[in-house]
Amino acid sequence: MIAQSTEERLNMFLPLLGVVIGSLLTIAGSIYLRKVGANEERHKLLREKLEELCFQVYELDKWVSNAGRIAFSTASGQISNTKGTPIEDSPIMRIEMLVGFYFHSLRPYSEPLSVAVENYRKILFGFYADILEGKQKPNQSIQLIGASAQEIEKLRLHLLKELEREVQKYI
Repeated sequence: MIAQSTEERLNMFLPLLGVVIGSLLTIAGSIYLRKVGANEERHKLLREKLEELCFQVYELDKWVSNAGRIAFSTASGQISNTKGTPIEDSPIMRIEMLVGFYFHSLRPYSEPLSVAVENYRKILFGFYADILEGKQKPNQSIQLIGASAQEIEKLRLHLLKELEREVQKYI
């Protein structure tokens, strides 16, 4: 009779044991799937931010070209061609933000670019201030603007090369 009672107890606990093991496996599986899903979401977010960063770096090239074109037109006396054409804000702030938040490894390439863009802006605004004050010497200022634009292009290409390496991680 004792043997029957042990067998009955065992039969009673086996379903309970199955429920406990099944619950533990369900919890472990959901934790694993949540972690995998979070990694996929992070990967997707980083890929999107990388695309935006690439876009902003190409926009920087357009910004430099446009600002230089307006300065050259102004220096050559074709102010009427550029009147009302604003020099929009440079995309460098967005580039710095994206690098700072998401791609720290690109900071050694973005920081010198940021400095070069700020120098370019200072040269442009100095150029326009000289024009307004009547002290403008076109050749000297245009050479400074051109040299500064070339420096930005060189640094921008370095950043793009590093961006290509970063893109390979997310393809």
